[in-house]
Amino acid sequence: MDSTLDRKAAEAAFSFLEALRPAGLPGAAGADSAWAWLGGSDFHRLCGGLPDPVRGRYGLKGARACLVAALAYTEGPSEAPAWAGGGRDGLAGLARFARANWYAEMLRRLGLLASGARDKVLGLGLDPGPPTAWRTLANSGLPERALALGAGLGSRGLNQLLIAGRPADKGRLGPGVILGLLLLPFDPADFAEPSSLGKPLEGLGPGFLDPVCPSCGACVAACPSGALDLQGGFKREACVQHWTTRPGDLPVRIEAAWGRRLYGCDACLEACPYFAPRPEAYPAPGGLGPGLPVSWLLSAADGDLKKALKGTALGLGWMPLEAWRRNARLSLKAGPLFDDSPGKL
Repeated sequence: MDSTLDRKAAEAAFSFLEALRPAGLPGAAGADSAWAWLGGSDFHRLCGGLPDPVRGRYGLKGARACLVAALAYTEGPSEAPAWAGGGRDGLAGLARFARANWYAEMLRRLGLLASGARDKVLGLGLDPGPPTAWRTLANSGLPERALALGAGLGSRGLNQLLIAGRPADKGRLGPGVILGLLLLPFDPADFAEPSSLGKPLEGLGPGFLDPVCPSCGACVAACPSGALDLQGGFKREACVQHWTTRPGDLPVRIEAAWGRRLYGCDACLEACPYFAPRPEAYPAPGGLGPGLPVSWLLSAADGDLKKALKGTALGLGWMPLEAWRRNARLSLKAGPLFDDSPGKL
Protein backbone atom coordinates (compact mmCIF):
# COMPACT_ATOMS: atom_id res chain seq x y z
CA MET A 1 0.00 0.00 0.00
CA ASP A 2 1.33 3.47 -0.82
CA SER A 3 1.67 6.38 1.62
CA THR A 4 -2.00 7.32 1.30
CA LEU A 5 -5.07 5.35 2.26
CA ASP A 6 -6.78 3.33 -0.44
CA ARG A 7 -10.25 4.46 -1.44
CA LYS A 8 -12.23 2.06 0.73
CA ALA A 9 -10.19 2.86 3.84
CA ALA A 10 -10.49 6.60 3.25
CA GLU A 11 -14.26 6.31 2.74
CA ALA A 12 -14.55 4.47 6.06
CA ALA A 13 -12.50 7.07 7.89
CA PHE A 14 -14.36 9.93 6.27
CA SER A 15 -17.75 8.46 7.18
CA PHE A 16 -16.65 8.29 10.82
CA LEU A 17 -15.38 11.86 10.87
CA GLU A 18 -18.39 13.22 9.00
CA ALA A 19 -20.80 11.50 11.39
CA LEU A 20 -19.38 13.57 14.24
CA ARG A 21 -19.96 16.90 12.51
CA PRO A 22 -23.26 17.84 14.21
CA ALA A 23 -21.93 17.19 17.71
CA GLY A 24 -18.56 18.84 17.31
CA LEU A 25 -15.49 17.14 18.66
CA PRO A 26 -15.81 14.23 21.13
CA GLY A 27 -15.74 14.97 24.83
CA ALA A 28 -17.62 18.26 24.57
CA ALA A 29 -20.13 19.14 27.26
CA GLY A 30 -21.99 21.42 24.88
CA ALA A 31 -21.65 23.21 21.60
CA ASP A 32 -18.20 24.53 22.45
CA SER A 33 -16.39 23.43 19.30
CA ALA A 34 -16.65 23.52 15.53
CA TRP A 35 -14.61 22.13 12.68
CA ALA A 36 -14.30 22.22 8.92
CA TRP A 37 -12.37 20.48 6.16
CA LEU A 38 -9.58 21.98 4.13
CA GLY A 39 -8.81 20.02 0.96
CA GLY A 40 -5.34 19.12 -0.19
CA SER A 41 -4.80 21.84 -2.77
CA ASP A 42 -5.88 24.66 -0.47
CA PHE A 43 -4.01 23.16 2.48
CA HIS A 44 -0.72 22.97 0.63
CA ARG A 45 -1.23 26.39 -0.96
CA LEU A 46 -1.66 28.03 2.44
CA CYS A 47 1.37 26.16 3.83
CA GLY A 48 3.44 26.65 0.70
CA GLY A 49 5.57 29.47 2.06
CA LEU A 50 6.81 27.53 5.06
CA PRO A 51 10.54 26.66 5.12
CA ASP A 52 11.52 23.04 4.55
CA PRO A 53 12.56 22.39 8.19
CA VAL A 54 9.09 23.44 9.37
CA ARG A 55 7.40 21.32 6.71
CA GLY A 56 9.48 18.35 7.75
CA ARG A 57 8.85 18.87 11.46
CA TYR A 58 5.08 18.71 10.99
CA GLY A 59 5.01 15.96 8.37
CA LEU A 60 3.42 18.04 5.64
CA LYS A 61 4.78 15.87 2.83
CA GLY A 62 2.47 13.00 3.72
CA ALA A 63 -0.57 15.15 4.50
CA ARG A 64 -3.32 15.15 1.85
CA ALA A 65 -5.71 17.46 3.71
CA CYS A 66 -6.58 18.63 7.21
CA LEU A 67 -9.43 19.14 9.58
CA VAL A 68 -9.33 22.56 11.28
CA ALA A 69 -10.98 22.81 14.70
CA ALA A 70 -11.95 25.71 16.96
CA LEU A 71 -12.52 25.19 20.69
CA ALA A 72 -14.13 27.86 22.86
CA TYR A 73 -12.39 28.58 26.13
CA THR A 74 -14.04 29.62 29.38
CA GLU A 75 -13.20 31.98 32.20
CA GLY A 76 -11.23 29.16 33.85
CA PRO A 77 -11.10 28.51 37.60
CA SER A 78 -12.33 31.37 39.78
CA GLU A 79 -9.35 31.27 42.17
CA ALA A 80 -5.60 30.92 41.94
CA PRO A 81 -4.41 27.34 42.67
CA ALA A 82 -3.86 26.44 46.31
CA TRP A 83 -0.16 25.69 45.74
CA ALA A 84 0.39 29.34 44.82
CA GLY A 85 -1.15 30.66 48.01
CA GLY A 86 -4.70 31.22 46.79
CA GLY A 87 -6.67 34.40 47.27
CA ARG A 88 -7.28 37.30 44.90
CA ASP A 89 -5.12 39.95 46.52
CA GLY A 90 -1.91 40.74 44.68
CA LEU A 91 -2.49 38.64 41.57
CA ALA A 92 -0.83 39.24 38.22
CA GLY A 93 -3.51 38.53 35.65
CA LEU A 94 -3.76 35.83 33.00
CA ALA A 95 -5.64 36.20 29.73
CA ARG A 96 -8.54 33.77 29.44
CA PHE A 97 -6.84 31.49 26.92
CA ALA A 98 -4.06 30.83 29.45
CA ARG A 99 -6.19 30.23 32.55
CA ALA A 100 -6.27 26.52 31.73
CA ASN A 101 -4.49 24.34 29.19
CA TRP A 102 -7.04 24.40 26.38
CA TYR A 103 -4.32 23.41 23.94
CA ALA A 104 -3.95 20.10 25.78
CA GLU A 105 -7.73 19.68 25.71
CA MET A 106 -7.78 20.34 21.96
CA LEU A 107 -5.08 17.72 21.39
CA ARG A 108 -7.00 15.24 23.55
CA ARG A 109 -10.13 15.67 21.47
CA LEU A 110 -8.35 15.55 18.14
CA GLY A 111 -6.53 12.42 19.32
CA LEU A 112 -9.86 10.75 20.09
CA LEU A 113 -11.14 11.76 16.69
CA ALA A 114 -8.10 10.36 14.87
CA SER A 115 -8.10 7.17 16.94
CA GLY A 116 -11.76 6.51 16.23
CA ALA A 117 -11.29 6.99 12.50
CA ARG A 118 -8.24 4.71 12.40
CA ASP A 119 -10.06 2.04 14.43
CA LYS A 120 -12.89 2.03 11.93
CA VAL A 121 -10.44 1.48 9.10
CA LEU A 122 -8.68 -1.31 11.03
CA GLY A 123 -12.07 -2.92 11.74
CA LEU A 124 -12.54 -3.31 8.00
CA GLY A 125 -9.26 -5.20 7.76
CA LEU A 126 -7.58 -2.28 6.01
CA ASP A 127 -4.37 -0.45 6.72
CA PRO A 128 -4.94 3.14 7.92
CA GLY A 129 -1.26 3.95 7.76
CA PRO A 130 0.90 4.77 10.79
CA PRO A 131 -0.46 6.97 13.59
CA THR A 132 2.04 9.62 12.53
CA ALA A 133 0.03 10.03 9.32
CA TRP A 134 -2.84 11.32 11.50
CA ARG A 135 -0.97 14.24 13.04
CA THR A 136 -2.72 16.31 15.74
CA LEU A 137 -1.49 19.87 16.31
CA ALA A 138 -2.36 22.87 18.46
CA ASN A 139 -0.40 26.08 18.98
CA SER A 140 1.90 24.86 16.21
CA GLY A 141 4.19 26.59 13.76
CA LEU A 142 1.64 26.14 10.95
CA PRO A 143 -0.55 29.08 9.86
CA GLU A 144 -3.52 27.88 11.88
CA ARG A 145 -5.64 31.02 11.52
CA ALA A 146 -5.08 31.18 7.76
CA LEU A 147 -6.04 27.51 7.50
CA ALA A 148 -9.20 28.14 9.55
CA LEU A 149 -10.12 31.05 7.29
CA GLY A 150 -9.45 28.96 4.19
CA ALA A 151 -11.68 26.18 5.51
CA GLY A 152 -14.52 28.63 6.05
CA LEU A 153 -14.47 28.05 9.82
CA GLY A 154 -14.98 31.74 10.50
CA SER A 155 -13.85 35.20 9.57
CA ARG A 156 -11.15 37.61 10.67
CA GLY A 157 -11.98 40.63 12.77
CA LEU A 158 -10.19 43.94 13.05
CA ASN A 159 -8.72 42.53 16.26
CA GLN A 160 -6.91 39.89 14.14
CA LEU A 161 -8.80 37.11 15.94
CA LEU A 162 -10.80 34.41 14.21
CA ILE A 163 -14.50 35.00 14.79
CA ALA A 164 -15.43 31.33 14.69
CA GLY A 165 -18.64 30.37 12.92
CA ARG A 166 -20.17 31.15 9.56
CA PRO A 167 -22.31 34.27 9.03
CA ALA A 168 -25.54 32.19 9.03
CA ASP A 169 -24.64 30.23 12.18
CA LYS A 170 -26.91 30.93 15.14
CA GLY A 171 -24.46 29.34 17.55
CA ARG A 172 -21.40 31.36 16.53
CA LEU A 173 -18.50 30.63 18.88
CA GLY A 174 -17.06 34.11 18.45
CA PRO A 175 -13.43 35.19 18.93
CA GLY A 176 -12.77 33.37 22.23
CA VAL A 177 -11.38 30.17 20.67
CA ILE A 178 -8.13 28.30 20.23
CA LEU A 179 -7.37 26.41 17.03
CA GLY A 180 -6.13 22.92 16.29
CA LEU A 181 -5.39 20.75 13.26
CA LEU A 182 -5.75 17.08 12.36
CA LEU A 183 -3.57 16.30 9.34
CA LEU A 184 -5.03 13.51 7.22
CA PRO A 185 -3.48 10.96 4.83
CA PHE A 186 -6.52 11.33 2.52
CA ASP A 187 -8.57 14.16 1.08
CA PRO A 188 -12.28 14.01 2.05
CA ALA A 189 -13.14 15.85 -1.16
CA ASP A 190 -12.19 12.68 -3.06
CA PHE A 191 -15.01 10.75 -1.39
CA ALA A 192 -17.88 13.18 -0.90
CA GLU A 193 -19.92 15.73 -2.76
CA PRO A 194 -18.46 19.22 -2.27
CA SER A 195 -21.77 20.44 -0.82
CA SER A 196 -21.47 17.98 2.08
CA LEU A 197 -18.15 19.44 3.12
CA GLY A 198 -19.33 23.02 3.36
CA LYS A 199 -17.98 25.85 1.26
CA PRO A 200 -15.30 28.27 2.36
CA LEU A 201 -16.29 31.89 2.68
CA GLU A 202 -15.71 33.88 -0.48
CA GLY A 203 -12.81 36.26 -0.82
CA LEU A 204 -10.70 35.09 2.09
CA GLY A 205 -7.13 36.24 2.02
CA PRO A 206 -4.67 38.67 3.59
CA GLY A 207 -6.46 41.73 4.90
CA PHE A 208 -9.90 40.19 4.34
CA LEU A 209 -12.65 41.38 6.67
CA ASP A 210 -15.87 39.39 6.47
CA PRO A 211 -19.08 41.44 6.80
CA VAL A 212 -19.68 39.66 10.10
CA CYS A 213 -17.01 41.93 11.59
CA PRO A 214 -18.91 45.20 12.08
CA SER A 215 -15.73 47.28 11.71
CA CYS A 216 -17.04 49.21 14.69
CA GLY A 217 -13.51 49.96 15.85
CA ALA A 218 -14.22 48.90 19.44
CA CYS A 219 -11.19 46.63 19.52
CA VAL A 220 -8.99 49.34 18.01
CA ALA A 221 -10.07 51.79 20.71
CA ALA A 222 -9.62 49.19 23.46
CA CYS A 223 -6.05 48.20 22.56
CA PRO A 224 -3.89 49.68 25.35
CA SER A 225 -0.80 50.10 23.16
CA GLY A 226 -2.13 51.07 19.72
CA ALA A 227 -1.32 47.80 17.94
CA LEU A 228 -4.50 47.83 15.79
CA ASP A 229 -5.93 50.24 13.23
CA LEU A 230 -9.24 50.72 11.46
CA GLN A 231 -7.84 49.47 8.13
CA GLY A 232 -7.27 46.00 9.58
CA GLY A 233 -3.57 46.53 10.20
CA PHE A 234 -1.64 45.04 13.10
CA LYS A 235 1.73 46.07 14.54
CA ARG A 236 3.08 43.03 16.35
CA GLU A 237 5.88 45.00 18.00
CA ALA A 238 3.22 47.27 19.56
CA CYS A 239 1.13 44.39 21.00
CA VAL A 240 1.38 43.83 24.75
CA GLN A 241 0.70 40.10 24.41
CA HIS A 242 3.58 39.78 21.96
CA TRP A 243 5.98 40.91 24.69
CA THR A 244 4.68 38.87 27.62
CA THR A 245 6.97 35.90 26.91
CA ARG A 246 10.02 37.86 25.79
CA PRO A 247 12.59 38.47 28.52
CA GLY A 248 14.57 41.65 28.93
CA ASP A 249 13.65 45.32 28.92
CA LEU A 250 10.41 46.37 27.26
CA PRO A 251 9.69 49.33 24.98
CA VAL A 252 8.47 52.35 26.92
CA ARG A 253 4.98 52.27 25.35
CA ILE A 254 4.56 48.59 26.24
CA GLU A 255 5.65 49.03 29.85
CA ALA A 256 3.33 52.02 30.20
CA ALA A 257 0.38 49.89 29.03
CA TRP A 258 1.24 46.81 31.09
CA GLY A 259 -1.27 47.00 33.93
CA ARG A 260 -1.75 43.91 36.11
CA ARG A 261 -0.79 41.43 33.40
CA LEU A 262 1.31 38.31 33.78
CA TYR A 263 0.56 36.70 30.42
CA GLY A 264 -1.61 37.67 27.50
CA CYS A 265 -4.04 40.53 26.94
CA ASP A 266 -7.82 40.31 26.60
CA ALA A 267 -8.54 43.96 25.75
CA CYS A 268 -9.42 43.48 22.06
CA LEU A 269 -11.21 40.20 22.79
CA GLU A 270 -13.47 41.74 25.43
CA ALA A 271 -14.28 44.72 23.19
CA CYS A 272 -15.54 42.53 20.32
CA PRO A 273 -19.36 42.51 20.12
CA TYR A 274 -19.22 38.80 19.26
CA PHE A 275 -17.38 37.89 22.45
CA ALA A 276 -19.31 36.39 25.33
CA PRO A 277 -17.97 34.29 28.24
CA ARG A 278 -18.93 30.65 27.85
CA PRO A 279 -19.27 29.10 31.33
CA GLU A 280 -20.85 25.99 29.76
CA ALA A 281 -17.73 25.13 27.76
CA TYR A 282 -15.92 21.92 28.63
CA PRO A 283 -13.16 22.40 31.24
CA ALA A 284 -9.51 21.87 30.42
CA PRO A 285 -6.58 20.53 32.46
CA GLY A 286 -3.89 22.70 33.98
CA GLY A 287 -6.20 25.23 35.61
CA LEU A 288 -4.50 28.38 36.90
CA GLY A 289 -7.38 30.75 37.53
CA PRO A 290 -7.52 34.49 36.81
CA GLY A 291 -3.96 35.14 37.90
CA LEU A 292 -1.01 34.10 40.05
CA PRO A 293 0.25 35.76 43.26
CA VAL A 294 3.03 38.26 42.59
CA SER A 295 4.76 37.36 45.87
CA TRP A 296 4.95 33.69 44.88
CA LEU A 297 6.22 34.47 41.40
CA LEU A 298 9.02 36.63 42.82
CA SER A 299 10.04 34.42 45.73
CA ALA A 300 9.69 30.81 44.49
CA ALA A 301 12.83 28.99 43.35
CA ASP A 302 13.19 28.24 39.65
CA GLY A 303 12.71 24.54 40.23
CA ASP A 304 9.52 25.11 42.19
CA LEU A 305 8.13 27.42 39.50
CA LYS A 306 8.87 24.91 36.73
CA LYS A 307 7.30 22.07 38.69
CA ALA A 308 4.16 24.05 39.52
CA LEU A 309 3.66 25.33 35.97
CA LYS A 310 4.29 21.99 34.24
CA GLY A 311 1.22 20.91 32.30
CA THR A 312 -0.28 24.40 32.33
CA ALA A 313 -0.42 26.97 29.54
CA LEU A 314 2.62 28.64 31.15
CA GLY A 315 4.73 25.50 31.31
CA LEU A 316 6.01 25.44 27.73
CA GLY A 317 9.78 25.29 27.28
CA TRP A 318 10.01 28.44 25.19
CA MET A 319 8.39 30.57 27.92
CA PRO A 320 11.29 31.70 30.15
CA LEU A 321 10.85 32.10 33.90
CA GLU A 322 12.73 35.37 33.65
CA ALA A 323 9.80 36.83 31.72
CA TRP A 324 7.27 35.73 34.37
CA ARG A 325 9.30 37.39 37.14
CA ARG A 326 9.71 40.59 35.14
CA ASN A 327 5.99 40.65 34.36
CA ALA A 328 5.19 40.17 38.04
CA ARG A 329 7.40 43.11 38.98
CA LEU A 330 5.76 45.31 36.35
CA SER A 331 2.30 44.39 37.60
CA LEU A 332 3.19 45.80 41.03
CA LYS A 333 3.29 49.27 39.49
CA ALA A 334 -0.39 49.05 38.57
CA GLY A 335 -1.68 48.85 42.14
CA PRO A 336 -2.02 46.36 44.99
CA LEU A 337 -5.22 44.55 43.93
CA PHE A 338 -6.30 42.36 41.05
CA ASP A 339 -9.21 43.97 39.21
CA ASP A 340 -11.20 41.43 37.18
CA SER A 341 -13.56 43.87 35.49
CA PRO A 342 -13.37 43.88 31.66
CA GLY A 343 -10.19 45.36 30.29
CA LYS A 344 -8.73 46.10 33.72
CA LEU A 345 -5.99 43.52 34.17
